[in-house]
Amino acid sequence: MPKFVWTDYGKIIGPVGVALYTMLAGYTGSKRDCWPSIPSMAKSIGVDERTAKKYLAIMVEVGLVRIMQ
Repeated sequence: MPKFVWTDYGKIIGPVGVALYTMLAGYTGSKRDCWPSIPSMAKSIGVDERTAKKYLAIMVEVGLVRIMQ
């Protein structure tokens, strides 16, 4: 994981956000994209779906990740 994630965003996204980012980074391909479902993300980091959605929204809001449909 790039150092900037915890130095620049750690206080904003907290440990759950860092865990979620790390999980997403593990899913990324060569184009730096990934498509895990909310249930899959939540299960991977040991939180409920509502919590995963909350922290994903925070990461989108601060520009750390983006959601494409």
